[in-house]
Amino acid sequence: MGAKIFYFVDHTANFAGNSGIQRVTRYLGRALVELGRDVVFVSWDGEKRAARRANDDELQRLARWNGPAFRPQGATGRPLELDPADRDDLAASWLIVPECPHHGRPDGDVTRDLVDYAHRIGLKIAFIFYDLVPLKMRGYEELRERHARYLHQAALADMLLPISRYAGDTLERYYKSLRFPATELPQIIPCPLPEEVPGRTRVATPSEPTGFTIKIISLGVLEPRKNHERLLRALNAVCDRRPDLDLRLTLIGNHYPAMLRRLEKLMRRNPRIEFARTLPDEDVFARYGDCHFTVFPSLEEGYGLPIVESLWFGKPCLCANFGAMAEAAAGGGCLTIDTRSVAELARGIETLASDAALRRRLAQEAATRPMRSWRDYAGTVLDALDRHTGIRQAYFWVDFTVQHPFNTGVQRVPRGLARSLESLGVELEYVWWDHRAGKLAPINDAQRRHLAKWNGPAYRPARPLSEDYAGKWLIIPEILTPPEPAAADVIRFARARGMKAAFLFYDLIPLKLSAMFSRTLPRNKNTSWPT
Repeated sequence: MGAKIFYFVDHTANFAGNSGIQRVTRYLGRALVELGRDVVFVSWDGEKRAARRANDDELQRLARWNGPAFRPQGATGRPLELDPADRDDLAASWLIVPECPHHGRPDGDVTRDLVDYAHRIGLKIAFIFYDLVPLKMRGYEELRERHARYLHQAALADMLLPISRYAGDTLERYYKSLRFPATELPQIIPCPLPEEVPGRTRVATPSEPTGFTIKIISLGVLEPRKNHERLLRALNAVCDRRPDLDLRLTLIGNHYPAMLRRLEKLMRRNPRIEFARTLPDEDVFARYGDCHFTVFPSLEEGYGLPIVESLWFGKPCLCANFGAMAEAAAGGGCLTIDTRSVAELARGIETLASDAALRRRLAQEAATRPMRSWRDYAGTVLDALDRHTGIRQAYFWVDFTVQHPFNTGVQRVPRGLARSLESLGVELEYVWWDHRAGKLAPINDAQRRHLAKWNGPAYRPARPLSEDYAGKWLIIPEILTPPEPAAADVIRFARARGMKAAFLFYDLIPLKLSAMFSRTLPRNKNTSWPT
């Protein structure tokens, strides 16, 4: 079963709705339990500034909409470190935060409090990261400062798990733009969300509704980035140009009041547009089954759940050919366009509405493409946590390995260890000992190629040595043999520059079999091995 997983559900378990972030929180929490992990659902106590076990009322609310099945946790109201049921497990456990802690709390953002609390009681903490929308898009100015503060504070965590590769790339670029030192950032490991719609069987044999009316649905909150204004202008253009096409578009989702007022003018012009507002899940699923295709015109997403939901039900989706939307569409079933263009949106709608053969082909792609379950996603998250390392950058000693044309046991260890550390995201600077200068030096290009042999770390061109030593690790996986360099000299060099040094220890064979290694032993009459 492994160590406990403490799982933060403060907003989801205390709110009546079920937004995209809340769906992720519910589905991932349920999947972790179903994988047999010991999951403790926790909320935040603002007065005590501590996490506590979620109470029965919160757990019952969490269980709705395919959340984790309700089971009492023996809520005591005590902070985790004071609860006998938890305190012995803290040091080996993680706190996963699948929510944005600056959402929905009357006492404001608790991100920094969560990080500080977790580290104080010995928990490692990981945040699910969604997007940079408030920082990248117009229309979210009132959220910008709060979201930026959240990102700064989340950078103090142990790990960040973006919901797509695109989200991971944008997050890394953002931190780089702020000149955050890479060695001080948490590990960033993208874990793309899955395609499964929990509780609903995947459509294996797609079908379309009968009749001449082409039914289209678009699921998503009416807000600036979702791009509904361009969508409605595009639909109106198609209706004007092709009166022979009997189109019906249904918008489903919550709304920003200001955005709804802007869209109502376009809706009033065209009776073929319906705004269904927020619908129960069963009604949404029924609409999927009764449509010909879906449109997701969004300009910016961390992932794009409505795209893969559409594909789960065997329905083609018209969506963007850039960002996270293109990533979600890559497996098939989508017609991708530049959703920033009204003309492109109109052309895409007209193409799908008029070409039944294309719809059938895309629907078949949707029904047969590989799709992952939420259990698969939970497994990916757990694998990422297992890959955690506190070391972000290190100097790696390969003096002997890069100078000799063979691959002994001791040389296989440096090669394999270096390759594994790099796979965990640790940035290594490969060094040897400059005997004349008495200091570390970078290996050259030929030595890098030699190091890459026999399953060593991937070759990368040589580069100048960074001498920002303070606080960094010097890892020495080789055996230092006299006369140079002496281990004491290397340790003195490291300590003088504020470095930490780690030696891999192999054996005591020269001491235990001293008669065979007399020439290599220190000349000390007292050197002996107890029998």
